[in-house]
Amino acid sequence: MTLVFEYIDELAGPSGDTNHTHLQTFYQESIPAFEGVIFKTHGLTHVQFIWFYMASLSGMIAEDFQRRLCLKILNPNVPAIFRQYSVCYVSSYMARAKFVPIR
Repeated sequence: MTLVFEYIDELAGPSGDTNHTHLQTFYQESIPAFEGVIFKTHGLTHVQFIWFYMASLSGMIAEDFQRRLCLKILNPNVPAIFRQYSVCYVSSYMARAKFVPIR
């Protein structure tokens, strides 16, 4: 897990750098893994923090991550259990994410 976080730090570039092209590319490439495996797996305790951490480094990633989860919550065609998982992820994310602006 530590190696993944170090790799994400390398992708994000130096502190204060607002151009997160490599990080955003990695995020977009990792979303299928999140949605296809991580999201649907019950009982995980740490892996989701990889995506939480990427969101903390880029406002665009944070917004996209929240949007994806909220769209699942609002979509009646998504099975109820996955909508419940989305609510759990959003609440966990918002409870921990001090960087998310309240609006």
